[in-house]
Amino acid sequence: MLCKICLSRDSQVVIAPSECNFGYERCKSCGVHRTVAKLGLDSESWEPNQVNHRFNWLGERVYGINSWTRLRYIKRFLKGNSGKVLDYGCGRGDLLNKFHRMGWQVFGAEYSEATSREVRKIHRDILLRSNFDHETISYYPDSNFDLVTSFHNLEHLVDPRLFIENCSRVLKRGGCFVLEVPNVDSWQSRLTGSKWIYLDPRNHTFHFTPLGLRGLLEGYHFAIERETFLAFWMGTIGMTSALINVFRKDENSFFHQMKEFDSYSKLILEGILFSFVYPVGVILELMSVFAKSGSVVRIVAVRS
Repeated sequence: MLCKICLSRDSQVVIAPSECNFGYERCKSCGVHRTVAKLGLDSESWEPNQVNHRFNWLGERVYGINSWTRLRYIKRFLKGNSGKVLDYGCGRGDLLNKFHRMGWQVFGAEYSEATSREVRKIHRDILLRSNFDHETISYYPDSNFDLVTSFHNLEHLVDPRLFIENCSRVLKRGGCFVLEVPNVDSWQSRLTGSKWIYLDPRNHTFHFTPLGLRGLLEGYHFAIERETFLAFWMGTIGMTSALINVFRKDENSFFHQMKEFDSYSKLILEGILFSFVYPVGVILELMSVFAKSGSVVRIVAVRS
């Protein structure tokens, strides 16, 4: 099968389609995995199961820290104090709101119509329902933005090459592109295998490696300025959840409690377990970051 990332035809099945119909194919050239299906299912026609409702009080605070750390990181690479930013997959608009308060003109694209309605209360330029493809990027003219951000969206797309091509087109020369995706070459992925939370077959079509991501960007006039593997939310918290998953069948229970609250007693018990394992998760994740095998790969690239 043709790899949609590097266009190689040399691939292998790494996890055969299971009783739930999903499997994974790995490109031998760039290492990127692609979700495949059996029984006539076509991955490009799946309806993404995206529900962007809010977390409980604990999850909201953790989510807020994650958004704040992203902004701090991005600001290190900005050349000016204002400009135009497009956040593709903007969710509830947390990052856009922060840029808006800094004086930037903000634009966003989001699949979920319910989430978009929430964002539109503040920003009228949020586009509804992009179907996780290039449509909302094509909407904008050439050389229009100083900054484009895309956190954990590329893995959802059915044509990542077309999306990156359009990001290159809408960015001004010298403009900044910040991209973050789960790292299928991470220790976290290897530890949990087919149970890795970020495989998420009904939502994630591609599973990227740093090599595949670099090659994809460099093919569309991007110069890589920084590559990092450290992330608060998907890193230390994700690694802790992965460690707990290894020893229990109720996968990602603490994470689900922050979204689907059952009872205070269950939340407290899950919190105690999570707190006990968390120091180990932090140490292991930091070790993986130093080994360049962290749970995510984040790349800052400049449009040449």
